[in-house]
Amino acid sequence: MKISVVVPTYQEKDNIKPLVERLAQTLSTRDYEIIIVDDNSPDGTAEVAEDLAGRYPITVIRRERKLGLASAILAGFKGAEGSIVGVIDADLQHDPQVIDKLVGKIAYGYDVAIGSRYVPGGGVENWPWFRLVVSRVAILMARPITKVRDPMSGFFFIRKKVIQGRTFRTIGYKILLEILALGEYSKVAEVPYIFRIRQAGKSKLELKEYLRYLNLLYHLYLEKVRHILSHGRVTSHINTKDWDRHWQSGLSQTGLFGWIVSAYRKTLLANEMKHYSDIYFAKSGNFIECGSGSSQSSSKINKGERKLLALDISRPALLKAKEVLVIDFHVQGDIFNLPFRSDSIDGIWNFGVMEHFKEDELIAILTEFKRVLKGDSVGLLFWPWRLGPVHLAVEITETLARVVSRKRIIFFPTEYTLFKRTIVNSLLAQVGFSSHRFHLSPYGGFVHWVVVIQK
Repeated sequence: MKISVVVPTYQEKDNIKPLVERLAQTLSTRDYEIIIVDDNSPDGTAEVAEDLAGRYPITVIRRERKLGLASAILAGFKGAEGSIVGVIDADLQHDPQVIDKLVGKIAYGYDVAIGSRYVPGGGVENWPWFRLVVSRVAILMARPITKVRDPMSGFFFIRKKVIQGRTFRTIGYKILLEILALGEYSKVAEVPYIFRIRQAGKSKLELKEYLRYLNLLYHLYLEKVRHILSHGRVTSHINTKDWDRHWQSGLSQTGLFGWIVSAYRKTLLANEMKHYSDIYFAKSGNFIECGSGSSQSSSKINKGERKLLALDISRPALLKAKEVLVIDFHVQGDIFNLPFRSDSIDGIWNFGVMEHFKEDELIAILTEFKRVLKGDSVGLLFWPWRLGPVHLAVEITETLARVVSRKRIIFFPTEYTLFKRTIVNSLLAQVGFSSHRFHLSPYGGFVHWVVVIQK
């Protein structure tokens, strides 16, 4: 098993070389890599790390500014090749020799192994009383979330699958607490170690980090409550009856507006789908439109030897989709629980679906997409953005209609997550798609960003 050790750095020039030397000595008999994530340190930390990369298996990730410890760790985990990933501070306060014990726990069957100051044999070296009190109070406040004795530790290793398919807020510096709250694991081990005094440089811990911790706790408490209320399941806020009404008699389906929307789907959007399916989809296989609606946007796909299936939660939508002759099969189903075997589908696509879900729901949907897709197969997600001309036109039209009628007029269900590159990048990274790319598509009038995902 390959081990990836992430070292987040900011102004650690004097510490990085001795740390790397100690890591190399400790891991000399293992298959390992060191990933140094530097937040544009002005003291030249990244340059020192890059010089060391000529002698050790080091990857240096340079970030353009100081973006925070938690996000640095996740950036390192994202780029890690190992099935076991872990983090160690660059300031030599964590003993690299303890890594052998932490990795040993993972190899023995644990999912999470934590370097702990608060189990027998662990401790801290020369801490002032104030910091001891703050640490203990912080752990006490986290007790409703986890029973781990040292959830504040910055020294830990996990199986990479623990965080796959999860979204983290990366608030502040306590990423372990988020992983324990939101990760997928069953067994946790705590290994004692002594937290040493800093050898060089200065601490980055400031008042604002304590405030960020309180903010993190607030969000994790809310997540805990949601988890209890939903019995541990990710559930959609969307009501099937709302979509049925939309496709049966909604304003977007009737009158002049409905005619314009239908014509737009059958021309520009259909040409858009034809273009990108010709580029990215295999010439044969099984392909699903997940959240098909009327399937009018798919009417110009070059069918060839492809089997095309429309899946939607709404039966009235599927009745309209049956008018599109290139579609072979129609299935009423839920994209949170696709009725297909794992690794059985050659391609997935949808138009104007993803924006109607919240981020935790999108993680669940993308995870399900990844499950059913075959290796190296592709998904095409046509994702509207805030400045898209149709989105702006609909907003303006709805506003004018409300003013004129003095009623709440809605042409389409609520859009929670319009395309934003940083958000979509984060979602895809959490789910673990091997690659993805973005196109601002001119073929549909710059309405969508086309998100191309590959398993």
